[in-house]
Amino acid sequence: MRHTHLLPPTTRYVHRHASLLPLVAAATSAKPEGVLATPDGKLVYVTSEVTNSVHIVDVATRKQVGMVKVGKRPRRFALTPDGSELWVSNELSASVSIIDTAK
Repeated sequence: MRHTHLLPPTTRYVHRHASLLPLVAAATSAKPEGVLATPDGKLVYVTSEVTNSVHIVDVATRKQVGMVKVGKRPRRFALTPDGSELWVSNELSASVSIIDTAK
């Protein structure tokens, strides 16, 4: 993971998806802030400002399969067009965390 302060102009911000909140809240036990499904719908990324992390949830099993620590108070995020990176804006640390989604 690396931190940067620039977002590409094609980055789209993703807001809460109400239909996914019960799934991610149950799977992560964390207060979900942002929710983003992968293009294939198999995984859901969830930011939590309580844990300062991104939780990764398997939609089929409804279980958390990973967690990545990021900056303080992660808010919004976006996947790169090829899905290889997840860019996470961290409000209180004034940074962006870039997560390699293949790991």
